[in-house]
Amino acid sequence: MALLTIAGLFVLAATPVGHGDHTRLLKVGDLDRTYLLHVPAKYDAETPTPVVLALHGALMNGPMMVPFCGLTKKSDEEGFIVVYPSATGFGPFLAWNAGGFGGTRPKERADDVGFIS
Repeated sequence: MALLTIAGLFVLAATPVGHGDHTRLLKVGDLDRTYLLHVPAKYDAETPTPVVLALHGALMNGPMMVPFCGLTKKSDEEGFIVVYPSATGFGPFLAWNAGGFGGTRPKERADDVGFIS
């Protein structure tokens, strides 16, 4: 589902996105969220293209994940799109709201499920 939604956003973007790296902004609730989008050089807008989400670990962000995981290079080799979303937090302490907070998502925490969807 998340892949289809992000792919839909990619296709329906007001400005066509060419190959290369693009930092994008997405409003989720009251928060401005960012993600890095990598489109390989061999991308063809007329051909269905797989999308891979690369979720970073704690104390990182989307762009920091690029050299860590090697997916951009693999994307260029194999022709898939990579999306590197960034979590939220304070300063360098970014983390996904993945539970572990007493069983419920505190209201002050970001809606990461909504963001990824």
